[in-house]
Amino acid sequence: MASATATRGEGGEPGCRRARNDDFDLVKELRRKLKDPVAFRYAFFNRAPHPAQDLILNDRSQFKTIAAGRRFGKALDINTPIYTANKGWTTMGDLTIEDTVFDEQGNQCKINWVSEIRYNRPCYRITFSDGTEIVADEEHEWVVEVTEENLTKTLTTKELTKNTKIKHNEEKNRCNYSVHRKHPLTGGCKNDPENNAIDKIYITQVTPCVSVPVRCIEVTSPSHLYLVTHSFIPTHNSVLMADDINWYAITKPESIQFGLAPTYDQTRIIFAECVNQMQKSVLNEFIEDIHKTPFPMIDYANGSRVEFRSTKNAENIRGHKAHRAILDEAAFISDDVISSIIEPMLMDYNGEWVKISTPFGLNNHFAKTYYMGVEDPISNGKSKVKGFRSFHFTSYDNPHISHEYLNKKKEEYGEDSIIFRTEYLGEFIQDQVNVFPYADIMGNIVSDLTLYPALTTDQVATLTYPHYGGQFRRYAIGLDLAKHQDYTCFAVIETTRFPNQVVYFDRFQGRPYREVIDMAIALQHSFNDAQLYVDSTGIGDSVFEELEPYGAVGYVFTQKSKKHLIENLQKCLSINPSSEGAIKYPNITDLINELKYFEYIKNQNTKNVKMEAKHGYHDDCVIALALAALDIVEFGALAQLPEDDEWEFC
Repeated sequence: MASATATRGEGGEPGCRRARNDDFDLVKELRRKLKDPVAFRYAFFNRAPHPAQDLILNDRSQFKTIAAGRRFGKALDINTPIYTANKGWTTMGDLTIEDTVFDEQGNQCKINWVSEIRYNRPCYRITFSDGTEIVADEEHEWVVEVTEENLTKTLTTKELTKNTKIKHNEEKNRCNYSVHRKHPLTGGCKNDPENNAIDKIYITQVTPCVSVPVRCIEVTSPSHLYLVTHSFIPTHNSVLMADDINWYAITKPESIQFGLAPTYDQTRIIFAECVNQMQKSVLNEFIEDIHKTPFPMIDYANGSRVEFRSTKNAENIRGHKAHRAILDEAAFISDDVISSIIEPMLMDYNGEWVKISTPFGLNNHFAKTYYMGVEDPISNGKSKVKGFRSFHFTSYDNPHISHEYLNKKKEEYGEDSIIFRTEYLGEFIQDQVNVFPYADIMGNIVSDLTLYPALTTDQVATLTYPHYGGQFRRYAIGLDLAKHQDYTCFAVIETTRFPNQVVYFDRFQGRPYREVIDMAIALQHSFNDAQLYVDSTGIGDSVFEELEPYGAVGYVFTQKSKKHLIENLQKCLSINPSSEGAIKYPNITDLINELKYFEYIKNQNTKNVKMEAKHGYHDDCVIALALAALDIVEFGALAQLPEDDEWEFC
């Protein structure tokens, strides 16, 4: 192993002050604290987990399943100005996951999570040397250069209140903390090589202030930093499980771990957090090498390795061996990937896994392994199956969350609502709450690619490649039009043979309707003058008028017509012992997620039931597919709409 007494970090930057201790004392302390993952996290990463996380980190069961309520990060005042690449200046309170912000290097980064607005959090006002002021909650994290110690640290807002000024030497009373930034408007961006300067701004004062509504975001920048205010000050966000990954890698020499998640962005976030934690501590010398391409990977000096992969194209990890797999958002990784790819990875080493996720129904691997690991009352608290251990934590178990805020969300959604029970209480709910059962959604995914012999795995995952219809084949096109900040979506199904298959799929936003009309006409021509079904509700009526001469069928959404449309898609996707689903599709992430989050929701006032996208999610993919699916039954002939006044639709 390389020496554990590194004095310099990556790029020759000063490392942790503690690295200047002599070898014997440092190694002795390392050995003591590495035995306990909680002490390890507190000592080397400068933060302690809350009691619920203590239980998880200290438990060394072979198979751990963690069902948790909605996550919460570190928050800023909702009125904090933030510059975005897609819509200019906005505020923290108005950001969405569709927005693109800038990191501390001036490079664009996507937002992949936005929290709810939180209330009654302890807040502080941070004043900078250029006069800028930011209000943040006490747990918000900042990457600062500490002048007095000549090193870089990640500190919470509350920690910034200590030693704001230098207390000794000739620089007494000088500002102790500073941040570096690169202006995304006047220079320093990737696309502006002429002005690449990075400047420094000091923190002059941190004082308690009246609590304000706050919110946090999670971004895809490798550093987890994003720029805020008109002065473009970089601030931080964090993720879970990185501490446990680093602890295992360091304490288990020559171990192999895989960090897995449904999307590439999620895996890159965990990778960046693991690297950031190590590089900002004395443990930096334990890193042998860092790989960013072709996929993220960390090699440790003791021979351990961690690879970070998406399960979106799971075939790329088939055949690998691992001592441990960490599955983030595990409930949204398909059962087939778990049983045929991930579990065989662990066979050679009798490996272990950790699954963490908000629950999603009962008929999936996440729910099954969770119930295998719950305590059995008749066996003195041991789990039902040896080696399995399960944890369940609600949002109320997080000591950093205002219970008053959670109670407001309970009133807003209803105590018995699907959203509150799954997202905040972390409960497993029967699949009946989902319009499309989990088994049907996953069962209709084409995994062997036999329906797409000429395509690569990546092409099948998007289906936005140039494509033309086959001779003597029939196709149907569904077009759902964007409303406001929503998406426009095209779905093309070949309806010549059973099962019908999705052969083209495209989803986008921000394009003018004239361009969408031209795309629809071109697609119709490419796919043998396919039957085109268009959402003609509201603004869609004018688009339909342009497409009607080409044989398009307009579909106006009412309570009854939308019910009929969705029920028809339900029938097409239904799988039972006597028949398979009528529509097959590749593992298109946006489509799969929308099908998963399309729900039955009961109106608490009228008691009527609605079928709609879960709060905060879209339904454009579902609607486009449902429109195209109208062609499957008698080539588009519509059945008599049922009379049913107890249903309502939005």
